Parts: sequence; C-alpha cells; structure tokens
Amino acid sequence: MKIAFIAIKGIDRIGGVETYTLELGRRLVDAGHQVIVYTAITPEHPTPFYHQGMRIIPLPTLRHKYFEKMVLVILASLHQFSVKGIDVVHYHAVGPSVFAFLPRLIGRYSVFQSHGHEWERNSWNGVARVFFQVSERLTFWFANDVTAVSRTLQHYYQHKYQQTVTYIPTGITPRLHPAALRKIADYGVTARGYILYVGRLSLEKRVHDLIQAYQQLVEPRVKLVIVGSARAQDPYGDELHALANANPNIVFTGAVYGEELAEWYNHAFVYVLPSQMEGLPITLLEAMSLGCCCIASDIDANTEALGGKGILFPTGQPTALRDCLQAALDDPARVQSIGATLYQHVLTHYTWTLVTDQFIQFYQKALPATVNKGTVTLMKSNHASPMHYPAKTVQASPNAPHILLAEPVAGRDYSAYASPPKIPLSHYWSTLRQNFGAIVLATALMTALLLALAVLTNPTYTAKSSVKIETTAPKLLDYDVDTARPPSYIDENIFYNTQYKMLRSRDLATEVIDTLGIRNALLQERAFKAPVYWLIDPVKDLLAEVRALLPSSDTALRGASSVSAEEVFLQHLTISPVRNSRIIDIHFTAADPVMARDVVQSMTAVFVQLQHRGRQAAAEQAKQFLDQQIDEARGKLQISETALIRYARDKNIVDTDSDKSLIAKNLEELSQAFMMAKEKRIQTQSLYDSKGKLSGGLNVDDSPLIQEHKKELGKLESTYLANLELFKPNYPSMLSLQEQIDSRKRLIAAESEHIRASTTTNMRASYEAALAEEGKLGKEIKLLEKQLLQFRDDSIGYANLKRDVETSRSLYDGLLQRLKEVSVVETAQTGSISVVDKAIIPPRKDGPNYAKYGLLGLLSGLFLSSLWVLLRESLQPKVRLTADLQEIGGKYQVLHSLPFSKTLGRGTPAELLRQNPDPVWVDALRYLKTSLVLVNNGKFPQILHITSPLPGEGKSTTAVNLALMLANTGNKVLLIDADLRKPTIHKHLELDNTHGLTHYLTGAANESPLARVKGSRLLFVG
Repeated sequence: MKIAFIAIKGIDRIGGVETYTLELGRRLVDAGHQVIVYTAITPEHPTPFYHQGMRIIPLPTLRHKYFEKMVLVILASLHQFSVKGIDVVHYHAVGPSVFAFLPRLIGRYSVFQSHGHEWERNSWNGVARVFFQVSERLTFWFANDVTAVSRTLQHYYQHKYQQTVTYIPTGITPRLHPAALRKIADYGVTARGYILYVGRLSLEKRVHDLIQAYQQLVEPRVKLVIVGSARAQDPYGDELHALANANPNIVFTGAVYGEELAEWYNHAFVYVLPSQMEGLPITLLEAMSLGCCCIASDIDANTEALGGKGILFPTGQPTALRDCLQAALDDPARVQSIGATLYQHVLTHYTWTLVTDQFIQFYQKALPATVNKGTVTLMKSNHASPMHYPAKTVQASPNAPHILLAEPVAGRDYSAYASPPKIPLSHYWSTLRQNFGAIVLATALMTALLLALAVLTNPTYTAKSSVKIETTAPKLLDYDVDTARPPSYIDENIFYNTQYKMLRSRDLATEVIDTLGIRNALLQERAFKAPVYWLIDPVKDLLAEVRALLPSSDTALRGASSVSAEEVFLQHLTISPVRNSRIIDIHFTAADPVMARDVVQSMTAVFVQLQHRGRQAAAEQAKQFLDQQIDEARGKLQISETALIRYARDKNIVDTDSDKSLIAKNLEELSQAFMMAKEKRIQTQSLYDSKGKLSGGLNVDDSPLIQEHKKELGKLESTYLANLELFKPNYPSMLSLQEQIDSRKRLIAAESEHIRASTTTNMRASYEAALAEEGKLGKEIKLLEKQLLQFRDDSIGYANLKRDVETSRSLYDGLLQRLKEVSVVETAQTGSISVVDKAIIPPRKDGPNYAKYGLLGLLSGLFLSSLWVLLRESLQPKVRLTADLQEIGGKYQVLHSLPFSKTLGRGTPAELLRQNPDPVWVDALRYLKTSLVLVNNGKFPQILHITSPLPGEGKSTTAVNLALMLANTGNKVLLIDADLRKPTIHKHLELDNTHGLTHYLTGAANESPLARVKGSRLLFVG
C-alpha cells in the first residue's frame, strides 16, 4: 500500500503527532509499504528527501500559531491531485481533518485519527475552539473511516456520532539496554536524584501545578527537571521560569531528543504528568517503558494509560500532587516496584509492533473488496466489518445482478441501523449545482454589501518606524548602573516580551497623547462615513436606554461603556517584532497622515526618553541607597577600629602589618642560631673525641719552628756524614757536630710535645664553648615559646577584631567607589534603543481596497452560502440513496429505487410516457418489476399496494406506468385509485371518474365502475 500522512510541522519538531507519525511511518516502510509524510518547509530541507525510508515532502506555510498547520494541510490535500497511486490519506487531529473531502474527490480513501479534543486546549481562543468543534462534526461526514488513540475518545465519538470508531493506541519502542548517565550529568543531577516532566510547555499541561507542588515539599532531596519548550510567542514558558524564582533545584533543559531524552527517563526518580487534557500521552508511555514510576493527573487518558498500576491525583490540585510526591520520597522501594509493574504493563499493551499490525489491517479497507464464491457481502456504513450471509438465502436474479436480496438474520439487532448514514460527496456536489442560483445570489449580495461597506469606510493612513533594541546599552565606561551578567537566550525572550508590553503600555500612550494634544481627535475619529452611523447611532441609543432600565445599571456601569482615548490609541497601534532580529516595527493608523507620522515619531522619542528617565531614576535610587549604606558602613568601621585599638593596648600587641609577630620572628631566628650552635658543638665534640691526640701530631708537622729545626738538623747530619769519611767519630770536630745534632733533636722533641699538648687543650676548649652556647640558646628558645603561646592566645581576639576592621573598610571603600561610578554613569546619555527607520508621512492610503473587499465578499459569500446549503442538506432527514432506505427500513428489504425524472412532471399523461419515455426511469421501473417477481417465487404479486407518506411523491405515476408495463406484456391488470382525497390516476389515463370507487363502496353505483384503457388490457376503477 501507499500511505500519505497529512501533516506534521517537521521531523525535528517536538510533539505527540510528530512522534506518532514518524514512528508509525518508518515501521510501515519496514513492513514493505510506501509512506509519504508532508511537513513544513525549512532552510535545511527545501526539497523532498528520504528519512528512515519515508519520503518527506516539504511544503510552504505561514509561520503563525493559528495558520501554520492549516495552510500546510490545505496544500498537502491539494497535492493529492498531482500524486498517483496513493491508497490511503491519513489525517492527524481535528481541524486539519476537515479537508479530508479533497482527496475523496479523486477517489482516495481518507482516514481521520483523533489524538484528543483540540477545542479543550487553553492555548486556543474562542473562535478557534468553535472551528475545531465544527470541523470535528464535518470530519465524520467527510472521512471514510475514523480511528482514536484511546478508548475514551472511541466511546465519546461512537456515542456522539453513532458511528464506528476503531481504537488503535499509541506505541512505544522497548529499550534493550539502559541509557548511561553521560550528557545529563552536566546539569548537576544524579541517578534517581530528580523528579521529571517531559512535554510541551503549554497551559493545558499544568506544569505550574508541578512547580508549586515541588516548592511545597519539606526539604526535598531531589531536583525537579522540566524537559520541553513552549510554542513561539507563548508566554507560558516565561511564566514558569518566573514561578520557579531562580530556584537552583528546578532545572529547565529546553527541547531534548534522542539518547539524552532516554537518559532523563532512565535515571528519573519519578515521572509526573499533571496535564488536564491528553489523547493518549506518548511521554507517559515512554516513561513507563523505561521503568519510571509515574504520577499523573486523573483524567481519562492517563487513567487508561496507567491501567490502575500508577499513582493518580486530582487534576489541578497542587496540594494533592505534593502529597503524592512526598509519599514517593518517603518510600523509594514502593517507587521501584511501581516502575517495574508499569514496565511490564506497557510492554504488554503498547508497542509499535502491535500498533503497526493494527494499522495495516485497518488500511486494508482501502483496497478493492473481493467477493468470495458462495458468499454475498453487504457493507454497512456504520459497521467496521462486512456481514456475511449464506448464498442459499439469496434469490437468483440474472436480469438484475446489482440487486442483492437476503432473508434477515435471526436475532439481529436492527436498531443500530437508525444511525445517520454517510452522504457521498457526489451528492453534495449535486446539491450545490441544484442551488447554484441561490448561491450566486447570496454571493452577489455579500459582495455588494462589502463593496458598499468599502465605499462607506473612511480612508486611513499608516505611518511606520523601526527601532532597534539591544539587551544591553553600549558602554562608554567599564561600569554601569546595572551590573548583572548578560542575559541568556530565555532571558532575551523575557526582555523583549517586556519591551513589547512597555510599547503598548497605557502610560506611554497617555504621554504621547498629551504631548501631541490629540485626545479629542482620537475620540472624534470614526471608521465609517456618516450614512453608516445614521443606522448605528439609533441602535446604540436604544441599547443605552435599555441598559439604563436594567436594575443592575448604575453610573459606573454606564460610564464603563464609553471608550477612552488611550483605548482608541492602542487599537490603532501595532507592534511587530521582526523575526530573528532585534528590530521592532511600530505602526500607527489614523485618518490624518500627518497625525500618524507625528504619533510614531513622538512614540519613539518618548520611549527613548522613558528609558533614559528609567536609568536616571535607577541611578538616583542607587545613590540614595549607597549614601545610606556608606553612613552605616562608616559607623561600623569606626566602632571596629576603636575596639581593635583598645584590645591591642590591653594585651600589649604591636601590629607590624606583617604576617608574623615579633616573637615568632625572634623565635625563628633563635631556632636557626640554635641549630647552627648544635651543629658546631657536634662537630667539635666529634673532632675532640676521635682526633684529639692525632691532631697534635698533625699540627707538629705543620709548625714552622719544627720545620726550621728539622732543616738545620738535616744540614748538620749531612755535614757529619760528609766529614765521617775524613775523620773518626771521636775526632773533636765530629763530636762537636754530634753534640749539635743531639741538641737539635732535643729541641724538636720538646717543641713537638708542647704543640701536641696545646692542640688537645684548644680542641677541648672549643667543644666546651660550643656546648655552653647550645645550652644558652635552648633556654632562650623555651622562653620565647612560652611567650609565643601566650601571644597566640591573645591574638585570636585581635585577629577577629582586625578582620572586622578590614571587612568594614573594604565594604566602605567599595561603596564609595560604586557611588562615584553611579554619579558618573547618571550623566551618560547612552541607551539600548536606536531608531533605524524614522517615520515619514505615509505616501499612500491603506484603504479601503475595493478589490480586496470585493474578493472577500465573493469568497465569504460563496463559502457561507455553500456551507448553508450543505448544512441544510446534511441536517434535513431526507432519503437520498437505496442504502438510506435500507438503513431506515431495518428488516424490510428495499427492492429498488426509482430516480427522479423531469419528464414525469405532475399531470403528465401516460400517453406521453409511451410516446417519449425516459429511458433511465423506464429501466428502473423494469428492475422494480423484476425484483417483485424475484421476491414472490418467480411470479408477480396478485395484489400490490402502492402508497407514499406524503402527496406528490410519485405513487400515482409509478402505479400507472407499472400497470401499463404489466398490461403490455399480456397480463390482465386492474388498477384501483383509492386516493379519496385527491385522485390523479384518471388524469394520467385521460379517463372520466364521475362514477368510480366511492359509488361502488357506498352501494350507489348504478353501473359498473370499471373502465378500460384503450389499446391495453388495463381496467381502471377510480
């Protein structure tokens, strides 16, 4: 099969219809079917493309809340005329489905699927709700078949429209593996550490109830995460942010898709859906499929989805929702148990595999029906499946193969056939053609009326100016009155919505009006010329008199009916933000082009001045506040300094403005000296203990005197050895040399001993001196340690007082600096508003545009008159088709229907029928004759009564022509005209009825009342 889905706003747009279409479509593709999806055109996808096997056809539309979907649906429906081979055209939701008749004009099978009551949404105004209610009723006439996503909707539609509605729910895709906690960790959440809501941020979702309930929790241990975004230009999202009041535990993520959305579901503590209107919520089913414990409002759709296994609370009661959340937080084990139960429930009843199989069976109705041998299939418009009768109960009818007759089935309830039948579109077209004159007349009158209104409308002129508004004004300095951080995206949305409201504020309008002095001009301005008010003013006066007679009327009520100049001003003012820019267009419409120009110029000037005055007022308030804070800070600083000085004096604390005190510094220096002394003592002691005696010998060798003696000794020994070769040792000179040598050796020995003794003495003296110095320094350190501990005890209070002084001084200096900055900024003439296009006198008038009024009159007249004709045709209880007769007749069989013939007008003689017969009508009469033979076991009934509930419905014409047809085939026929009120058969047969049935019945007949028709075997009694 080839299925076309009409239509979704985009494959990347969040919404239940979009999700449903894409999930179902790709599974139909997997099942071997062709799927076409119509979407709104985007810059990323300007031409048709394929997505998951589905052919996506983008179409242009209007980016407007009320017209975006409708224009898209109209174009998609008209596109069916250029696409071949489509078996099913599937419309989603009430509203778009009203155009289901367009594909039916070319024989397409149109299916309407309801996702909920659109007219219950708070986002629609009154006109839109009426449109949805009307389109819902029209859809059940236009669509071939209807399906609903919940049993609640199914029962509602079946009870209201008495028509079969097929229940096919929403599906989910079971996830094989849980989603890991990755992307959502950036929001500062933990597994099972938050309450979750997923869905569009709209008023009927009642997310504000969830925020209020969360704020009422006692010390909540979890965060609140709201996943979703609001529609464009819907202030509900901003209201939710304001209600959250920057609570860090309330997280707004915006629209989220794919794996990140699965993470939010998978790790939520509970999922909450507080909405007041749903079809069958996909988000609730998705949460159940990922094991979430679900808390939902007790509307029928949520009750059906949960199947009695979740937690329900009364809709619109935040207190009851708070109690449910608190109970869940207090019993985590029960929460996990409910999540597991809901998981099994959703896998059993709601999967896309089951939904796809049901839709494939549902779409099979669009395929050509096949009649099996031995079975006659009789389709009823208000039954989803054909009824089967045994072939033996059907009379053979070779001459009239399209007439199928069967005996009624025993025990069958025929009351169901009383439901209103569907009217084929061809009959609507025929009805429009029959009322063509009335439609043309009504269209002409409507066109003339609107053209007359255009002639009587005063011309108007619109002046325009464009201003650019930045979120922050250009900074001449590094500081400003406002020190807040630059706004984020959502803050920009709030900012610009605030600017739009300020531009339409009553105070601004009053200032502009008073500046220009146009109050009287606004009150005296009239939209139409005087002749219109000749009719309107008397009616207004009459209504005023009636209102004055009412008991509740008083002075305040009567005064409230008058319109102020500000209201007139705001009615003529239009604020149009330019999409995807920071520019706002300001339009003002007036009868005087100069006044229109002056108003726009004055308005931009006043708006800029209001900004400057606002900055100046803010700066003045800031200065007053800063002056007050400076006085308080100065007093606190003086008190803190006085207390600090008094404490320092009492505790003998000298502050050197350094990180360390004098005692600590002295202790540190003494500690270093002590370590050096200790090191010196250890060195001298070690040297004395290990090298005390050896050091003396080492010092002997280094003594200059010893070295001199050894040098002289060496010379004497050399001389002695040299003389020993010449003289004997006893020689006097030799003895003298020997004496000198011995004398030197004694001197060296004595000096060496002296050096050894003095070296040991010196080393011991050094050791004892180092030991004494070490002991002295140790005593000093212990004394300083005691003093430092006492100082630290005293400095705790001093440090606190000093900290107070520093804090007070820092605050005081900061306030002084900020006061100087505000004083400088107050005089700076910088603003965030600049004029892009200055207003000029409008070069041409806006209207009235006669062509526009004429076209509007033509289209509205054509539409309203056609709608009236169709509604009248639909609401009147007429019998149009044989099927209608069968529906009304119930167990009585409808043999055949005779078409209306213009040839057989009232009073047409039978002779004219024989001379100039209507072939269509004659053939139908033959079929009727054959049918009567078939139902009477192959014989024509001996007695046949022909009657009608109302006069002029053709019973006489039928009786005459049927009698003539029987007589012409050789049968003897007696035709009795028993219409005693106004008999007409004698006129058809051109016979005299002076004597007839009445005389025969009353016994006053003197002769036979029978009359023979010439040229036939027909006798007549009238």
